[in-house]
Amino acid sequence: MKTRLSWIAVVAAVASGGVAIASVVAHLPPSVDGCPDAGRPPTISPDYAGVTIPPNIAPLNFLIKEPGTAFMVRVAADGDGKPAIEVHGRSPAIRFPLDAWRRLLDRKPAAVSFDVFVKTQDGHWTRYERFSASVAPEAIDPYLFYRKIKPMYNSWGPITWHQRHVETFREDCLLDNARMDDHAGCMNCHAFYQNRPDTMVVQIRGPRGGMLVLRDGKLEKVETRTPRNKAPASVGSWHPSGRLAAFSVNKVVQAFHMGGVEVRDAMDMTSDLILYRTDDRSVFSTPRIAEPAWLEAFPQWSPDGKHLYFCRAPKPWTDDDTVPPEGYQNVRYSLVRIAYDIDSGQWGDIETVLDADAMGLSITEPRFSPDGRWCVMCLCAYSYQGSFKADADLYLLDTATGQCRRMECSSDQSDTWHSWSSNGRWLAFSSRRRDGQFLKTYFSYIESDGTARKPFLLPQEDPTDHDDNILLYHLPELVTGPMPVEAREILRVIQDSELVTGDAITGASRRAVGGAPEGAYQLPDGGKH
Repeated sequence: MKTRLSWIAVVAAVASGGVAIASVVAHLPPSVDGCPDAGRPPTISPDYAGVTIPPNIAPLNFLIKEPGTAFMVRVAADGDGKPAIEVHGRSPAIRFPLDAWRRLLDRKPAAVSFDVFVKTQDGHWTRYERFSASVAPEAIDPYLFYRKIKPMYNSWGPITWHQRHVETFREDCLLDNARMDDHAGCMNCHAFYQNRPDTMVVQIRGPRGGMLVLRDGKLEKVETRTPRNKAPASVGSWHPSGRLAAFSVNKVVQAFHMGGVEVRDAMDMTSDLILYRTDDRSVFSTPRIAEPAWLEAFPQWSPDGKHLYFCRAPKPWTDDDTVPPEGYQNVRYSLVRIAYDIDSGQWGDIETVLDADAMGLSITEPRFSPDGRWCVMCLCAYSYQGSFKADADLYLLDTATGQCRRMECSSDQSDTWHSWSSNGRWLAFSSRRRDGQFLKTYFSYIESDGTARKPFLLPQEDPTDHDDNILLYHLPELVTGPMPVEAREILRVIQDSELVTGDAITGASRRAVGGAPEGAYQLPDGGKH
C-alpha cells in the first residue's frame, strides 16, 4: 500500500505541473549524493536561515531563488544523520507536508536543518550550504487575529478581519465590511483580554457601527460616544480585572508629502482617553487623561492594574480642522502613567516614564509582557503613526531598571503594531522590511533577558503568496484559541442589533446612575461621561 501511495503522489506532481511533493517512500529520488557544493547558502524567500521558531508553528514553506529545472530539500532534526522529510519536484516553491512536519517538531529538536539541491540546465545537481532554524522550547499562542487592508492612499477601502491558526494554514474570515448592507467603514483596533478569545472588543465604523463587546460568550454592540466625546472609541486595553477597559478617542487625518518613498502621513488632530466599565456599560473619564491642551493616545494598563500608561504630547495647534496642522512635524509623544484604584475610583498624578525630548523620538504603542517586566514600544521621529515611517523601530523598556533600548528584531523599515504571546516568549509585529511597502506579520522569540532573536515571517501554504499578495497584515494579535462566535453572528449583531448604552441595560435614568469614579466628567443631567 505504501508503494502505491507513493506512486500516486508522483503522478499527481507531474499532472499538476511539477509541484513539489514529499517522498513518502524513496520512489524515483533524484541522485544528488556526491554532487558538487555551491560554496554558499541558497537564496530563499522568505529568509528562514538562523531564525528561532516555536515547536507548534506551521511548515516553513519557502521559494528557492536559484535558477534550475528541478529542486530538492531535505529536512532533518538537529544531530540526525538521516532526513525526516524529503521534498522534490520541478517547482522552486517548496511545500512540506503538514503531518511530517508536525512529527518532526513533536520530537522537540533543538534545531532543524535544511539541505537544498538544485538541478541546473546542464542536468547536473548542485548542493548548497546547509542552513538551520532553532526550535524554542516554548510554544506560541495558536491563533493570530489581524486585519487585511489594501494599500490605499485616499480611502479606507475594503477591510477584512481574520483569524489564522498558526499551527496550520487555516485562515477564517470573521468579518468583511463589503458584506455589510451599508458597506460600513473602517473595522479596527481589536483588543483581547489577556490573549483570550472569549473576552474582546473590536471597533466598527459607519452608520451601523459601534463597539462590539464579547464577554462570557455574549456579543453586543455598545455606544461609546457621549455628548462630550463625539468620536467613537479606538485603540484599547483591558484592565487585568476584566471590569474595565481604556480607549483613546481620536480625530485622525491623512496628509501627503510632495516626495519620498512613503508620501502618506497620519496625524492625530485631537485625542483624549476614556474608560468603559463593563458592569453597567458606562463611559467616563477624568481631566487628567483628557486635557484639551494635550494629545493622549495608546492607553495600556500595567499587568498589576495599578497604573494606566499612555502616550501624550503637547498640542501645538488650536485649529483642529486645518490639515496639516501647524507644527505637526515637532509633535513627539512621551510615555507617562497615572495611578488608578479600580475599587475606589481614585486617580493619582501623572508621572513621566520616558521623556520624548530626552529620547529624541516620539514614543507610541506601549505593550507590556504578561509578567510586567518588559514594555515594547514603537519609536519614530515624530507623530504617533509609525506604520507610515521607515524609521519606526521597536524599543524595549526594562521596567526593573528603567533602561530602554532598540530591539534586535528591528529593521531599516517600519516595525510596528506589536503584541505579546500569553507566555511572554513571543512577539508578533507588523513590518515593511521585505520591500519597504507592504506590512507583513513577523514573530520574534524573546529571551529571558529581553534579547529578541531574528524574526521570521508568518508561514504561508503557498510561499509565492508573500510576493503576490499585496494586502497589508495589520494589527496582529496572538490569542490562545479561536473566536467562539461564528462570522454570521458577528455580522448579524452589527447589522440587526441596536446600540446598547448603560441606560438601556440598567433601565435607570442618567440622573439615577450613581457611583461615578472620582474625577469623572459629570453632565448637567447627572450622567457619567
